[in-house]
This record gives sequence, C-alpha cells and structure tokens, in this order.
Amino acid sequence: MEKSRLERLQERKQIERRQWLRRCCWGLFFIVLLAVGLHFISDTPGSPAQRMDQLRHQLTHQLTRLLPEELPTQLFQGLRGLLPWNRQTDASFPAETGPNTSTTTSEEADASTDASLRVLFLGDNMMTGRVAAVMDEKGMHYPLQEFAPLLEEVDLIVANLETAVGTSGQMMEKSFAFQTAPRYLDLFDPYREKLVFTLANNHGMDGPALETMSALESAGFHYVGLGRDRQAAYAPYVGEINGVSFAIFGASRVIPVASWRAGENHPGMATVYNPESLLEHVVPWVGEVDYVITYLHWGVELADKPEPYQLALEEALYEAGVNLVIGSHPHVLQAFEWRGPKAFTAYSLGNFVFTTSHDPMANDTGALELVLSPDAIETAVLHPAQVRWGLVRYLTDPTERQRIIQRVNRLSESVRVDDDGMMQQLSH
Repeated sequence: MEKSRLERLQERKQIERRQWLRRCCWGLFFIVLLAVGLHFISDTPGSPAQRMDQLRHQLTHQLTRLLPEELPTQLFQGLRGLLPWNRQTDASFPAETGPNTSTTTSEEADASTDASLRVLFLGDNMMTGRVAAVMDEKGMHYPLQEFAPLLEEVDLIVANLETAVGTSGQMMEKSFAFQTAPRYLDLFDPYREKLVFTLANNHGMDGPALETMSALESAGFHYVGLGRDRQAAYAPYVGEINGVSFAIFGASRVIPVASWRAGENHPGMATVYNPESLLEHVVPWVGEVDYVITYLHWGVELADKPEPYQLALEEALYEAGVNLVIGSHPHVLQAFEWRGPKAFTAYSLGNFVFTTSHDPMANDTGALELVLSPDAIETAVLHPAQVRWGLVRYLTDPTERQRIIQRVNRLSESVRVDDDGMMQQLSH
C-alpha cells in the first residue's frame, strides 16, 4: 500500500511539472482574451455588477491555478496585475451570519461521492520572517508545493494560523511577535473555499485583532477562535460536505495577557482556561451535527506528553459529546489516541508552514487525514513531513518516515501507525 500511495503522489507531481508550460501558455492566452472582452463589457452601462465580480474572481482564480509554482514571484504578481481589476473574492459574510457560517451543502458535492468526508488537519502555520523571505525568493506557493496534490484531493482543511495578519506594524511587545502581510495568504488561496483557520493561539493577536479579521474576511478566508465580541469568538464554523455535517471550534489555553480574552463588547479570542467557557458553546451543537470538532492551543512547548489539565479537559469535552480534539502549540508531534468509533484526539500536530527550528524534533511533523462517515471514523492516516527552509517536505524515504512514525507509536497508547501511515486502532 505504501508504494501505491507514494507513487500516486510522485506521478501526479511529475505530470504537473511536464505540463506546466503548456498549461501556462494556453491558460494565459485564454485569460488575456477574456480579460480584454470583460474590460470592455465592464465599461458598458447597465452591465450586471454582481455577475461581473464573479467572472472577475473566477478568471483571477484560474490564473493563479494555471501559473506554475516555479514561476518567480515578481513575474507571477506582474502577470496577475495585467488583469483590468484588483483581486476579488467570491465569499460574502452577511451581518446575520458572520464569517463562521458555511454555505456548502451536500447538494453541491459530487453526486457519485459516498457519504464520507476527507478532512486534513495541519499544525502551526505562519508566513512571516524567514518563511516570507523564502516565499519572496522561490514563489508564493513554494512552502506547500509537495503537499499540493493531497491538499487538492481532500474535502476540508483545518489549520492553526499562528500569526496576526496585516501591514500596520502595530505589534505587541513580546519576545516573538508575528504579523503576516495579507499577500502571503496567497499560499493558501487555492484551498480557500475548503479551508478553516483557527486563530485561537498565543500569536493570533500579536497585531490588532480587527486588522487580522478584516484582512482574512477581505481575502475570503474562514476562521474561528477570534471575534469582534465573545459570542463571535466562540462561534463555530458549521458546514456539510458529502452528507457529513460538522461544527468546528477554536480556543486557546495559552495567551500572554488576560486582555486577549474576547468580551461582551470588545474583540478578542476564545479561551479555555475554564472548560465551561467552551462547553457552553459546544454543547448546543452536540446532536445537531455529525461531528463536533475542537481545535485547541494548549500544552508545553517541545514536550513529549500532554499535561494533566489537558487530559482533564479532553475528558470533559468527550463527556459533553465532542468527537474530535485536535491540538497544537508544543511545536512537536505528540500522541494520537483513537477513543471510540467517532472519537479521536491529536494532542499536538507540531509545526507545518513554519520557520526551521534549531531543534530537529520540531522540524519533524505531519498532516493528519481523517475520513469521516456519519456513523464512524473510517480511516486515520499520518502523512509524515519535515519543515526545511520554508518547504514542508512530504517524506517518501522509508528511513525518514520511520523516524516520525516510530515517535508517534512510542507516544500513542491506542493507535499504531503502519509503514504507509495508516493508523490502526488498538484494542484494550
């Protein structure tokens, strides 16, 4: 099974590399023709504005997908700049629903798809500092280029965005403060419609919260864990894909100052120092959706095992009816535990798009893929990876893969990861 999985990814990458020039030439030719036509149509009195906006976005989106990842960033941005409009987004966030409500329904899914949802969970991501420098040098899509086939295949992606977003430079005074310029969000733009960020972490408010939220909303990204008031910060992202419904919550047990907590009348973050603060928002969704998912920022950096408070919080969440408990913050992979037919914990997913660490253990990482049906977790897969100089390497070498798989197996009690990354639930 290992060969078929790895070979499929490698073959797909090779095909894309062989065809990039042809796709680029034909794609650009087609887009330029349409762009010229739309430029004149947009100047015609009485043209439907909403339809024009949708067409403009689709053309820009196709340009982004057609251009090869190897294209220099300056040329990439220049070609996009030739289009007679600024980049638009196709997502709108009505005041009644806010940015955490999905309009995706099972009717929009492929009718031939079985009732199952492939969701990919990623650890900590930030696109500033050295990561931004590498993206400027090698292209906006460079860090994820080896994971692109997998990211394209899955139905849903949930990731921790461990940085504020904006250009104000108004940073909190602390040892490490991150603010990512909005243009670096282009890294995740190909997956924007199926991606949910959690901003509940110890860097999500390094810059002004309102600036971060506005930047993400303007770019059309969904997020949880941060809001303009307490209710919004704890609000879930709710959706249904392929007949499987879900509600995703984000909350942090690690914040630098108490003022980061969202209040009734001021913006801030969802926190979980007191379990009840999260449970009161989670419980109403239990039974309303197939899966209640909590993505938590917790634990101790570089630790092998969770803290006692994490185990107590995990137990409280499962007793309340939560299905998936996903964690980050330690910057290293920790245990996976398969708690029941619809219950799974990942204590820490480590780093993903992140600065290379001086500690090799923090550079060893992976993506967690779960296949969910309405009644059970059908499949759990670990995709071993390594952070290296801005690139998230998809590991194919057996020796490198074993280094990460053996760590997870050593730390996990109810799960064993096979050589191909497939997880088996151990009986007790």
